[in-house]
Amino acid sequence: MTTVFDLVSTATLTEVFNAIGLGLVSFVWQGTVIGLVTAAILKTLHKASPQLRYLVACMALLLCFALPLHTVLASLLAERTALSAGDSLFEFDGPILTGTPISSTMLWVQAHLLQMVAVWATCVALFSIRMFGGLIWVARLSQSNGQNAYWQTRLTALSEKIGLKHTPRLRVAQDLNTPAVAGWLRPVVLVPASLISGMPPDLLEALLAHEVAHIRRMDYLVNLLQGAVEILLFYHPAVWFISHQIRIEREQIADDLAARLIGEPHRLALALNELEQFQSSQNQLALAANGGNLLARIKRLVQANENCNAPPIGLKATLAAMSLILAGAAFYANAADTTNAAAATSADTIAVIDFKTCDKPDYPQTSLNNKEVGIVRMAFLVGTKGTITQSKITSSSGHALLDQAALSALNKCKFTPATKGGKIISAWTKVDYVWKLPD
Repeated sequence: MTTVFDLVSTATLTEVFNAIGLGLVSFVWQGTVIGLVTAAILKTLHKASPQLRYLVACMALLLCFALPLHTVLASLLAERTALSAGDSLFEFDGPILTGTPISSTMLWVQAHLLQMVAVWATCVALFSIRMFGGLIWVARLSQSNGQNAYWQTRLTALSEKIGLKHTPRLRVAQDLNTPAVAGWLRPVVLVPASLISGMPPDLLEALLAHEVAHIRRMDYLVNLLQGAVEILLFYHPAVWFISHQIRIEREQIADDLAARLIGEPHRLALALNELEQFQSSQNQLALAANGGNLLARIKRLVQANENCNAPPIGLKATLAAMSLILAGAAFYANAADTTNAAAATSADTIAVIDFKTCDKPDYPQTSLNNKEVGIVRMAFLVGTKGTITQSKITSSSGHALLDQAALSALNKCKFTPATKGGKIISAWTKVDYVWKLPD
């Protein structure tokens, strides 16, 4: 059984980059479908519980991560399957038709795929550095700030009441404007010194209840994973839309838990209103009480106190949401099947090499002496008469002599030209030649 490790370890760097590029490009339309379906589901469930909307958004973000990964692994598996077929010469499916806007775009994307991956990797590296810098900043806040015995006791009481097995530590932070949670295994609640001195104790306790709710739900860990997906798929607006919805629903769920914990939704609303005066930008790596739309959260708590006693997610609501999610998945599957069918149709009409017209490339003596081997990937533009009008090397074997020997020999081959709609057309096709030392 082929594992992910086997696929990656046996693939060349070029194959890995090409597979990543294919995954990134494919996610442009995949992410658009996911975003539209998610928006429709959330619109339908606008009166449902925050837990249900949160579940839908999380599943959508997980799908955003899973689809490009599947595309990358499928591409590597296809490469491995082709190379294990044992043939020295074989075609790859999917000619790129010339003379259409779509084909021009595909040609451009294919020609610049490695550059696109390089730009993506650079951006991912920069965003990752920013994320790790934020983690370091949060860690320093968690370790270098003072303690407060009184509020640690209040925090311990709230933690026991909500059912936490381990009491989080409380630290008083000078460089912070809002309470926040940092850490997963050993969580720390960061409380601004300005709130301890300037906010009524009962209101500050309500904010601490909100942070304890985040700890109870392990939201810090989910937030880190969410940030990782944002970094990897930063270029797609659907990822940011879904991620924003997750944060909105997460804050509302924490509000509901905190309101039930203290038994006074109105007090939490007053605390959030008081917090608004201290509100400013906050690093998302620490879950803060001022997340989401603060005014909307206050209005929700004041006007809908019954939400604090809302029952668990109902079976009917869950089935309705899952039906919509399955409908979206079916839409994607249908689109994928359509794409595959189109590819299959193209594969039936690709330019096919006539092996009888080909002379086997002569192994350069220098390459034989140096025991050079490798795979040369070439692209040929086959005209309507089956002759090659253009050719190029798209992936080197790593040895210039082998590349040129394969290209020169195969340039003399004849092809059965490609067809589209019953008409003969000019089309690009790909051919790999595998150089192996003679037995």
